[in-house]
Amino acid sequence: MKKRVVFFAIPALFLASFCFSHAAFAASKAQQYLGEAEMCVDIHRIDQTRIIDNQTILFIMRGGTRYLNRLPFKCSGLMLAGGFGYETTMSQLCMQYRITTLNPGGTLGSTCLLGRFIPFKADMRDNEVVKLLKDGLLKGLVSEGAFEEVPPSE
Repeated sequence: MKKRVVFFAIPALFLASFCFSHAAFAASKAQQYLGEAEMCVDIHRIDQTRIIDNQTILFIMRGGTRYLNRLPFKCSGLMLAGGFGYETTMSQLCMQYRITTLNPGGTLGSTCLLGRFIPFKADMRDNEVVKLLKDGLLKGLVSEGAFEEVPPSE
């Protein structure tokens, strides 16, 4: 009878160890899609931007690099405005810089702060990236805590 118990226990141990090792090596969405956050990007490298929601902007750079910028707070009207502007005396756009939404007709709207610039690593077209983010990937990244950061010091 001991042989039978051992016979069933060994496959169970292999199954348990496989499940544990598979879970330990499974990459999070952040590990799969995001690179190491940067504080600034060079303005002259920005090709275009895509607004994902009232808190997230995709910066598409010359050369194909993409950065997700998750604003620290929702920016009222960002999606509706469809665009934003900024002023800087430097050649870079950085975390904590202010952007202002541009309403249809050219009037200025809400002023909001930028977050960190996080490289987006997926090898796909810009429209596919936007669709992927809007179809749930962004929500998954947020729920994983991918955009959490230490509040800025004064």
